[in-house]
Amino acid sequence: MLYEKPSRAKATFNKANLVIITLVLIATAEASYILLPEAFWGPIKLIDVINALAQFATAGAFYLGFHQFRKNTENERQSVLVAECKSQISKMQDIISQIKFGDEARVSNLSNSIVKLSNIATDFNAIFEELNEDIHKAIVRMHWQEMYFNNFSHTMKQIELRNILIECGVPTGTYIQALAKARKDIDPDEPFYQYLVMKSIIDTEAVAYHFKPNGKIESSTLFNLYFFDNKHLKDLLYGCMNIIDIKIKAPALAVVFEKL
Repeated sequence: MLYEKPSRAKATFNKANLVIITLVLIATAEASYILLPEAFWGPIKLIDVINALAQFATAGAFYLGFHQFRKNTENERQSVLVAECKSQISKMQDIISQIKFGDEARVSNLSNSIVKLSNIATDFNAIFEELNEDIHKAIVRMHWQEMYFNNFSHTMKQIELRNILIECGVPTGTYIQALAKARKDIDPDEPFYQYLVMKSIIDTEAVAYHFKPNGKIESSTLFNLYFFDNKHLKDLLYGCMNIIDIKIKAPALAVVFEKL
């Protein structure tokens, strides 16, 4: 499966193996008892050999039952972890859907959403790390990537720098002048065009003077770690070729976070 990491095949020891080994040992003991001279065995009778082998088989069956119990317990634990991972992803999608744009956009709404997403991602990653590498973990990756590329990335790109700057003290006229200058100075063919335009705006002396984000936008450390750090996202993004860059995924947040 695309989202599943290859794993080394593990040797299995089941009831069939135990029965085969026991029968081979019994057959070997009987053949040895018949073929080897009586002096070799002394007072030992064939029934004694079989009883000894039967005790080994009983011990093996006990071990096998205990092993199966532990396996079932671990499978139940993994099922609970997978279900909780899916629940956390669903919560992320709900928070993402509540982020407002245009005239409804508010810095408080964006900041609260960033905090909530960071907290949920913290819980999700703690659970995800406990999952065994199997098809269930691959399915969790698939759901997470669906949330990330279909919901999260699309929403982050729509966040407007204009709304953030104006609500954080920048006059509308100052923003418009800085935007016009940035669009004039920066080549539209630049790969990071949107980011460079926004960076030029926020770095403009007049904009920087009025921009007061403190107390309105929360720290971005955890948010950056869980949603934009490629090293951290390596496991979650397994199976796709994407390299995440906040300058592309969320240019407005990238320039704002640089000022915090």
